[in-house]
Amino acid sequence: VTTSAFIMLFLPHDGPLVVGYTASKKLGNAVARNRAKRRMKALVELHARQRPLAGKLVLIAKSAVLTTAFDNL
Repeated sequence: VTTSAFIMLFLPHDGPLVVGYTASKKLGNAVARNRAKRRMKALVELHARQRPLAGKLVLIAKSAVLTTAFDNL
């Protein structure tokens, strides 16, 4: 799934949810990359409580993840 803020890759399988976060240097310095990863982690934690998943999930940050309101992510 591609959004304006990130790309989400999901592979369903049995077992616990395994999540990977990626933020390249295109986003900016280390502070910006870490903030992007923290925002994506918070988003996954929020939705994982509501709807548990089993599989592998990879989130790739785009520059809009830093400026988009959290409610719109």
